[in-house]
Amino acid sequence: MSNSIFKNISSHKKFVPSKKLGQNFLVNNKVCKDLVYLINDRNFDVIIEVGPGTGYLTDELLIFKKPIYLIELDKRLCEFLSKKYSTNKYIHLLNDDILTCNLNQIIKEYENPIFVTNLPYSISKPFIIKFLQQSSIKICYCMLQKEVAEKLIAQTNTKPYNSFSALTQYYSKTELLIDIDRYNFNPIPKVDSTFVKIIKNDEQYNIYFAKFIKQIFLARRKTMLNNLKLFYYLNTIHDAYNKLKLDKNIRSEQLTPKEIYNLYLLLQHTKNNV
Repeated sequence: MSNSIFKNISSHKKFVPSKKLGQNFLVNNKVCKDLVYLINDRNFDVIIEVGPGTGYLTDELLIFKKPIYLIELDKRLCEFLSKKYSTNKYIHLLNDDILTCNLNQIIKEYENPIFVTNLPYSISKPFIIKFLQQSSIKICYCMLQKEVAEKLIAQTNTKPYNSFSALTQYYSKTELLIDIDRYNFNPIPKVDSTFVKIIKNDEQYNIYFAKFIKQIFLARRKTMLNNLKLFYYLNTIHDAYNKLKLDKNIRSEQLTPKEIYNLYLLLQHTKNNV
């Protein structure tokens, strides 16, 4: 793709995408139209778009005629977007970090907000965790590195299935909507992407359970028992295994998210003090 898409962002100097911010802009209008077509929910009343970049996807989202809150960290892009949408009544622009901003202040007057994101891949996991922690936002349409998207739907006993898979699957369901070739971005990333829909269930996010999942996946080559011994009394672990009819040699990747949660419930009050 030509760098001409950046020529109007700054009038006084050439715009260079930030490597520090992990900027790769979606620059294919047809792909943007395809993505918007895949947003098949019609009862939402506001869109929170994270990482709007130069507004290619934003332009297509305007078809819904709903308020769109753009959350963009790059001040240069905020200046550009502010001018681009200065007369558009649907656009609300915030120069902020999605990982630290107060989303409740944005969505407090809406009943059915949704996320639509094309954020840097370096923050995709912490962003998804923040989404899972939000009680008021149930649906997220998200552009992800293809490998990360595959982890969201990975089955037990497969290589992609890990602690992140178990965590997200316990609190949500993910649909892989469409793969996006890397050449639709500028600069061209090293990986292909997948546009996904994440639908959160009614389980309330538990930070202690999230920590527990990380603990049992500490060393994949070890049995889960060896990981658990670092945090729990051995006799308590054996009691929990017996109640759940777990083999002593079982590995973490063999357990479904629900089975992991059942184990957590049995062990949560018996953490070692050493």
